[in-house]
Amino acid sequence: MNNKSFKLIKHLGMLSAPGGDAVKTVSIVQWGELEPSLDIRKWENNEPKKGISLRGDEIRLLCKLLKEEYPEFF
Repeated sequence: MNNKSFKLIKHLGMLSAPGGDAVKTVSIVQWGELEPSLDIRKWENNEPKKGISLRGDEIRLLCKLLKEEYPEFF
């Protein structure tokens, strides 16, 4: 990953157990000067690895799609 600056706004939780090389987390992160976004990403030694960032409409659409596919979880 490039050396783009980021600010961890809020850690929401882990999607994988700690102890491995990388931990998959869900957080609110501000990348550079962009608006904070929902971030699902692997972190290794406090360094961001591959992941995705979602903003407002994308979060709503993801929730809608998940609710349609997995109603038992909502």
